[in-house]
Amino acid sequence: MCLNVFLYSNKYIKTNCKNMIYFRKQQIDNLTEFQENVLKQLPKECFSKVGVLHQFHNELINIIEIKNLITHLKLDNNLSYTAIITMPPNAVGPVHIDGGETDSTSLNIPILNCKNTFMSWYTSTETLKRVELEKDKVYYGADLDSCIKVSSVEMSDPYFVNIKELHNGHNPNDTWRILLSIRLVNFNL
Repeated sequence: MCLNVFLYSNKYIKTNCKNMIYFRKQQIDNLTEFQENVLKQLPKECFSKVGVLHQFHNELINIIEIKNLITHLKLDNNLSYTAIITMPPNAVGPVHIDGGETDSTSLNIPILNCKNTFMSWYTSTETLKRVELEKDKVYYGADLDSCIKVSSVEMSDPYFVNIKELHNGHNPNDTWRILLSIRLVNFNL
């Protein structure tokens, strides 16, 4: 039986992952050009930090390529925030569900060194642990050893991804991975 149990506002919610959609590929025209232009305009601080760098939303949302993509895909009304997700070489991220009750989906776009890097989804019967990353950023996590992988995708292409199911990132390469994350509310895969 495939069952995820996670916490929203002090309630445990169970989801049957038999019919769960974890990701959907999104075509972006001129992806290489988009990646190169965004990479040139990223704040320098993005290259020295690890994790979901949501503090750069104001800079990212003003990059014309990102702004145009959001409009082209008709995501303006669903936009919560933008972030850069960095992952160091040879790293496996913690298994977690993203915090916040409104963001349910992210459009993850590979920017640099994303070939042979992965996002995976899991089930677990373990009670998830609340982890505060910062004052206003919380996630719920599980130990990888207690999880069963149910799906995985290579992050070399843009994907809408479900961030309200247990998931993590994996970078087995010798280079840093950089993704653009466009966080969405009221958006179904």
